[in-house]
Amino acid sequence: MDHDIRFKVMVRRPLVTRHLVQYHVNQGSDEIAPQYSVHRQLQWKILNDLDSNTKARQQTFDYTVAIIHTSFPRLSDFMIPMFDEWNSYQRSIAHVHRLAQVFHRSSQSTVPLEGSIEFAELLISAGNYLYEVRIMKSGISIVKAATQVCEKLLARYSSPTIIANSQNRNHKADIMQLRATALTLLWGFYFRTGIASRKDAQEAISAVVRLREDHAKLPLSEERRIVSQALLSNA
Repeated sequence: MDHDIRFKVMVRRPLVTRHLVQYHVNQGSDEIAPQYSVHRQLQWKILNDLDSNTKARQQTFDYTVAIIHTSFPRLSDFMIPMFDEWNSYQRSIAHVHRLAQVFHRSSQSTVPLEGSIEFAELLISAGNYLYEVRIMKSGISIVKAATQVCEKLLARYSSPTIIANSQNRNHKADIMQLRATALTLLWGFYFRTGIASRKDAQEAISAVVRLREDHAKLPLSEERRIVSQALLSNA
């Protein structure tokens, strides 16, 4: 089943039917992403589940990420400025902050939450928005979380048994690209604020170059190879 259809059937429809989520489509413009309003009862349920059994906690977290991810504009591979999406970001950025806080808090537990590719994309897009609007402290925190999520995902998808699957190889390529983007943003924050040492900034950008080089060596489709080579040349 297509990802968008699966989301509509398995996630959005049950929540809308129970009036736990309202789905808003902007009638005036096709360029503005749909928005979700989350009922307080569902917010309470999410927070409560996140402190209960680990399976329910992970599932609830993933569902919440899926809801926000669908309406949060994704940063392009080439990190083109997203000024036209600021209103959409502003409406959802608090939810991303909350997810990041919950994820960080879970890292202290015996069974921490697992971040997904969608969660990494969400954090990176949020980090880029915060960079563009010059909210530095929160932006650095969000982007650091994204790099950590990507690092753990890379370790998971580098297992020989997992990487044997072609779809998983594509996932690994996506994660490498996401981590390079996150580290590029982190370098940008360091450069703009001057809060990190020159060594830290240099390490971040050096890691970007290594990731871009490794990504370009992967067995990619022609279209993805062109993108990868372009990103490497600009690293």
